[in-house]
Amino acid sequence: MKRAPTWKRRKCRKCGRSWPWRVKIRGTFRNTKNRRFCLRCSPFGSGNTKPDDPARPSKRRDWAGRDQSIRTAYMARLLMRASERKRKLVEKFGGGCSVCGYDDSMRALAFYRRGRKIRKLSANCLWSATWDRIVRDARRCRLLCVNCLAEVLERRAKIERRK
Repeated sequence: MKRAPTWKRRKCRKCGRSWPWRVKIRGTFRNTKNRRFCLRCSPFGSGNTKPDDPARPSKRRDWAGRDQSIRTAYMARLLMRASERKRKLVEKFGGGCSVCGYDDSMRALAFYRRGRKIRKLSANCLWSATWDRIVRDARRCRLLCVNCLAEVLERRAKIERRK
């Protein structure tokens, strides 16, 4: 078989080998020009994705080389951001439970979304999502206290048991 010209070859991100754009695999010619890794590093049919791609650094925050106090302070800031955003949301949507009016403790208030899935706005969503997305999700929810939420969920469970 004739070797493809160099301009029609790709280089593997991992090992540096090159391969042609078209390769015969199991009797069929396959287009391989969009691959990132050669067929030795990532065999055909394996998805051509490797977690150890040297060209793509990890997006995870690496805490291994840092002091534990730095991580603790970072997590504390995220929790403060979430609680501040929840306080703003509660004020924006009435300041208390939409059923009974309870407004003593913010921890006892939750945003409950009706539908097939039970959904509450969690702390993860509050510290990581954009403010516009949080408000959009909160508009679909009802602000309920823990007692009213338990009653709503109990009624829902009774209805589902009847079916």
